[in-house]
Amino acid sequence: MFQKLKRKYWKEKWNLGVYWGKPQDLLEGDIENKIYWGNSEKIEGSYADPFIIKWETDYYVFFEELFYKTNKGRIVCSKLDIRDRKIFYEDPITIFDRNYHMSYPCIFRNDGNIFLCPETAERGKITLYKATKFPYEW
Repeated sequence: MFQKLKRKYWKEKWNLGVYWGKPQDLLEGDIENKIYWGNSEKIEGSYADPFIIKWETDYYVFFEELFYKTNKGRIVCSKLDIRDRKIFYEDPITIFDRNYHMSYPCIFRNDGNIFLCPETAERGKITLYKATKFPYEW
């Protein structure tokens, strides 16, 4: 019974954080005020599975936006505004919103092209997308 109540009323809240500092500081615990968090409070859900890529002079983070009501994730992108050693997230833009769950947007370059391969196990297929006008058209 506890598990049924837990599934119905309790949801984990995930978010994105970008750390700005030296790797050894992580080991020494000196990370206060060096993690810049996304704003997942804007949605009834969570942010997860970030992939960062640099395009020309800008950085973009692709990630899953999961909605609790539908338990379905979609792939979104946010430009990272980096100034004065601080990171700000622009509001996410939807990249892929299908009728099935999508997550883990693995993004990579090959032969001058940018590709994205999200996790879509629920669908039973693997789809590889090629950017036609990066970052928002595929």
